[in-house]
Amino acid sequence: MSVYSKTPAILFMNLNFTDFKEAELANWIVDYLKIFLRPRVVISNFLKLNSSERIRKLLFHFIIFVCSLFLFEGTYEKLSWLKIVTGSIISLIPLSLLALISIKIVRSKAKFEEVIFYILLSFLLVEPLFNLLISKYLLSENYIYYVLEEILLYITITWLFLNFSTIFSEDRIQALYLFLIGYIIWNILFVVSLRFSDRYSSLNNHLFSDPIYEEYQVIEGNLLQKDKSITGRSCVLQSKANKSFCYSFGQNIIRDSLAHTNNEEYEKYKQDVQLNISFLKSIQEKVQSRENQTVTNLWLKYFLIIENELKTDSLIKTKDDIIKQGMNLVTKDSSYSEIQFYMSGVNSIMDQVNIRTHLVAYNNRIRKHYDFNESLDIGIRATIYLLGSTIDYFLGKYIFEDEKPKIDKNDFYELP
Repeated sequence: MSVYSKTPAILFMNLNFTDFKEAELANWIVDYLKIFLRPRVVISNFLKLNSSERIRKLLFHFIIFVCSLFLFEGTYEKLSWLKIVTGSIISLIPLSLLALISIKIVRSKAKFEEVIFYILLSFLLVEPLFNLLISKYLLSENYIYYVLEEILLYITITWLFLNFSTIFSEDRIQALYLFLIGYIIWNILFVVSLRFSDRYSSLNNHLFSDPIYEEYQVIEGNLLQKDKSITGRSCVLQSKANKSFCYSFGQNIIRDSLAHTNNEEYEKYKQDVQLNISFLKSIQEKVQSRENQTVTNLWLKYFLIIENELKTDSLIKTKDDIIKQGMNLVTKDSSYSEIQFYMSGVNSIMDQVNIRTHLVAYNNRIRKHYDFNESLDIGIRATIYLLGSTIDYFLGKYIFEDEKPKIDKNDFYELP
């Protein structure tokens, strides 16, 4: 039985490590560079191999790919980076369908198995580099690696797509047809993916979603009434009965507006502060990003300060307590002479403002990075998916009547 008559399964089962040769291992390693510079040569050389050599080569690159997954150790939970890798693998399905449909339409003589080999081998050769960049970003939390990964990803996909058209065509005319048909189908898939997903989600806007930013959104998105700072305390004293009701009033420093105007709102704010503290304590050990861990601890410290101020209110019961707190008489009610109003500031206001300044700075920084990446992504997409973006625009304008995305404006983050 010749080597060509054996099935890949039989060849794989009979494979022995002694079958690997030093010379071919060296060539396979060089292919990690060649796939970016001369993909046609890499694929052509692969298709010239016999079945046994192909199996060995694919197995070698698969082992390297699996080893590259260990780069994620020490960065994020396995579920997080497995989602990234799984998404990359799943993306091979539509790419394979696109390629097979394209060569069928132009009646290329290329065999389906050769097309699948091209996609599979390209994936195994380029994915370790992307895994390195992604893991480096998650480990260092340096957005340079994020931007580099995204730019390189788009360039690589486009470059491999262009070479695919020439490798599996008999002449330049057929290569042009194969490119145009593939481009049209690719853009149609792009439009479908937009129309059947959340159009404004980070997962939809980026081929590689940003786990650090998504984690940050979960943290600050679950906090209630975070735009308020406790800036002062107010007490109403009934002189005749020597009884008082006191409450700390929250204030938005930017708008200079009071946050509580009645007892019901005050009680609701106290409950929300407790809920925020419980939430932050529950996620303290689960947050993966180092900077997000710092943010979580700052938020917790912030609300614990406010909680302490709110506790002080319940300790003020008599005029003596009011005096001890250093509160000043503001006015007497002209209609009810026994009613007196007292006000004072709070000692923790500078601590609150200091923490808030750090939180605002981090928020502005991470959102600035995200906005830049989104703008970069939109710019690249406008070039690669020009046809799809145009079709999607007119579909949204004349058929689906798309609404503009709502901007989440939070006064907490207006501090310059």
